[in-house]
Amino acid sequence: MTDSSNIFKGTDTVIVSNLIITGNKVTEMQVINRELMIHEGDTLIAQVLERAMERTRENLMNTTLFNFITINYQKLEGQKVALIINLTERWYIFPIPIFELVDRNFNEWVKSGDFSRVNYGFYLNWDNFRGMNESLRFQFRWGYSQRIGLFYNIPFINKNQEEGLSFGGAYSRNREVGYDVYNSEQLLYQDDDRFVRKEIYGGIRYSRRKGFYNTSSVSVEYRYNSISDSVAILNPDYLGQGRTSQELITIAWNFRRDRRDFKIYPLKGYLLEFDAVKNGTGLLANEPDLMFLAATAKYFKPLSKRWYAATSFRGKLSGQSDAPFFNQRGLGFGNDFIRGYE
Repeated sequence: MTDSSNIFKGTDTVIVSNLIITGNKVTEMQVINRELMIHEGDTLIAQVLERAMERTRENLMNTTLFNFITINYQKLEGQKVALIINLTERWYIFPIPIFELVDRNFNEWVKSGDFSRVNYGFYLNWDNFRGMNESLRFQFRWGYSQRIGLFYNIPFINKNQEEGLSFGGAYSRNREVGYDVYNSEQLLYQDDDRFVRKEIYGGIRYSRRKGFYNTSSVSVEYRYNSISDSVAILNPDYLGQGRTSQELITIAWNFRRDRRDFKIYPLKGYLLEFDAVKNGTGLLANEPDLMFLAATAKYFKPLSKRWYAATSFRGKLSGQSDAPFFNQRGLGFGNDFIRGYE
């Protein structure tokens, strides 16, 4: 294998006469071909070929299917070359055991010696299911705070590999719930003898990835939440007007443009993301009528050989201030947090 800079000048014309891919023991070829910016028969200027090789490597790494990828080419007769892509697949099945103490630390838990204040179970993540970059997620958490769920993602459902589908459902119940906020501190209510909040969730999402960098999606979700009378008494606005149950349909649109070199740990490039979320459609009784818009921008730039800079911005515009407490999510929850700040 030889580096291109040692064979051709930047303006020389190169013909890719052979494309050889090795190392994909699980991943199907159509998943790999979807990310290639070079194909057999392409005629490119050497500089363009080098950039296309690097971008192809980044595209393949961003599938998160491989640990290592090397792309080289071997000179043949004349201007022809054979391009060799060597892939090292990662481990795709991850069973993760769960053992969590509900108390704030081990010493507090030892004092009570109460094994009912423990969460236990496992997560099973099966990536690259069937070799088609599909992902299967199974959650089983029992004990103090319980949740069971199944989620399945199919990135491409059509022949052109542009449209995807994901769906899933979950059931959870908790003996402890944050029912209000006072002086910027969350107020908690717990009942060791019964569950104070229960939720049933189901959702489906349709996505479309046009080209390599732009992805848009539309999702529809259903949630049914119920709380104990005690939570409704402590905060009548938790679900609104002292209610102990709520049904909610959410419709969301997302657009994402991702030009980062490696999305797991980016060093250069940028990410733009826009969200429009509508909670409540009027189809169910007592649904809240809420909507918010959100935008995210991230930028990454190399400064020198081993120094890099990154910056990010996120803004959110909500349309209603008197929403039920449960349907509001402030800074510090989910992905809306300031890094290094508590």
